[in-house]
Amino acid sequence: MINKIMAIDFGDKRTGVAISDPLGIIAQPLDTIISDSAKIVATKVASLAKDSSVHTIVVGLPKNMDGTLGFRAQKTKTFAEILKTQLEIINHACKITFYDERLTTKQATSIMQECGINTKKGKSSVDVLSAVIILEDYLKSIG
Repeated sequence: MINKIMAIDFGDKRTGVAISDPLGIIAQPLDTIISDSAKIVATKVASLAKDSSVHTIVVGLPKNMDGTLGFRAQKTKTFAEILKTQLEIINHACKITFYDERLTTKQATSIMQECGINTKKGKSSVDVLSAVIILEDYLKSIG
């Protein structure tokens, strides 16, 4: 049984995408989508999900430190609605769920700096690594 799960770190200019192995155990980077259009990003994510036989998409929800939802979280929820529509258009049944992504970008930046990678030049890498962290955390929470 294929149980691939995809994670999304949705951003204004770059969106990181990570995917699990077929057993839903290991998270790995898949892509960084560069676009400021939520519809374009959603269309690409839906296509990646269908091509990879993904059954669940985990969208990182950027909560405030006190757990409340701010402007970024609302933007992310709007993106998820657009993604749901795009999945319906291409006829790919897929569950969309949210997962708290507080501090994942900071964590990804720290990891890259520890590895000697320039985070200014590697912004796309930060986004995809953030998606991997979201997916790893999600997989731990359901495992």
